[in-house]
Amino acid sequence: MLYHDSSANDRNLSFVPEPIEKQDAELTRSEQIDRQAREIAENYFTDKGFQLQTNRPDIIILEVQHEEGYEYLITEVKNSTSEQTVKKGVTETLEYLAFLRQENELVFDPDTPFGSGWNGVLVIQDFESRSTAPIEDQDTIRILQASELADSLPVILDRLL
Repeated sequence: MLYHDSSANDRNLSFVPEPIEKQDAELTRSEQIDRQAREIAENYFTDKGFQLQTNRPDIIILEVQHEEGYEYLITEVKNSTSEQTVKKGVTETLEYLAFLRQENELVFDPDTPFGSGWNGVLVIQDFESRSTAPIEDQDTIRILQASELADSLPVILDRLL
């Protein structure tokens, strides 16, 4: 089955992080910033239906059922070559993998929170004159330029399954 971020709920797939039950004094400064920014934005946009997701399908979920259960391929798409956007895409892909839930249960074990290393793909625009690592040399997730997708996707699927 193939899903994007707003249709995954049809199969009880979600990306819900573990709730942070820390007191303000226990939060790192980064966690305090994230919490405060979320509260400010939620308060500011109350009449506009503020939400963290855009409901655009910039994440694609491939669910494959086999004899042992299910296998998942999470693909995040960033229409950019900006280093900052690519880094954000890496973080988002890792978050999707770490928080992927089926029937409210985390899909990946705590020992391998990001899957096998072949469960996450970030697709970005093509670089004009920058070299990148081959997919075999990448670890944890795979980053592909759009032009590499046709050749690399069969390799990724073969490794995943």
